[in-house]
Amino acid sequence: MTLILLLPTPTHAACGDPGSQEDVELSVLTYNVWGLPSPLATDRRGRLSRIASWLDERSYDIAGLQEIWRGAVRLLPLPSVRDARRGDSGLALITPHPVRESAQHVFTAERGFDRFKAKGMLSAAIDLDGTSVEVGVTHLQAGGGSRNARIRAAQVEELLSWTETEGPVVLVGDFNLYKDQPIDEQTRQHLEDRGFVDVAAASSATQGTYPGRADRFDRIYVRSGTRHCRMSQAAEVLQLELSDHRPVEARVKLRGERVR
Repeated sequence: MTLILLLPTPTHAACGDPGSQEDVELSVLTYNVWGLPSPLATDRRGRLSRIASWLDERSYDIAGLQEIWRGAVRLLPLPSVRDARRGDSGLALITPHPVRESAQHVFTAERGFDRFKAKGMLSAAIDLDGTSVEVGVTHLQAGGGSRNARIRAAQVEELLSWTETEGPVVLVGDFNLYKDQPIDEQTRQHLEDRGFVDVAAASSATQGTYPGRADRFDRIYVRSGTRHCRMSQAAEVLQLELSDHRPVEARVKLRGERVR
């Protein structure tokens, strides 16, 4: 992993004396596990079993999964946060930390086959030793071309409305942003303008996450919030061949007010 130090931006809390503040370190993963049935995906049962064992060994603070569709849930037997009350989103969060609350948000912008699922964002507030971190797991509109890119742009506007909070936010998922699509580039820049840092890009881990393509569909974003600053981060695209996507992992350190 490549480790870089980041200076706080004016919109975020300044990093003060570590004696009066405390650091929170997070290990984060995003992984589209390709939980589609045959013939749309191959060896779903065997792959998800191996993915479950792999996740259990690594024990991330935050692991956001995509494409855990309803038929795949029983094949990945790990305790997870899911919410399908408004439809099958395929989203799941695995964390060893207490979850204070969670909710399912469904996109209103959609087209094509994605309309038959409840894509959106799974949100959860997790407690890391007294620090509340808002987590969002998402899966944006699939497909290239400008029409799909415009849907993704609208979906990101919805994501931003769902993540309005003063605390730190970790937003992970399959964003389906194409490298050479101008609208997707504008969407990426819009996320950054709203304070979200693409951890892999900031760590120079910019290889593609879908084999055979240069596109980085799978991303981890962090926004530090008003009471925390981002001290350091590292990221890596893992060459794990258990899905049609590659997982992305990151380690992030936040510094904020000491909890009394």
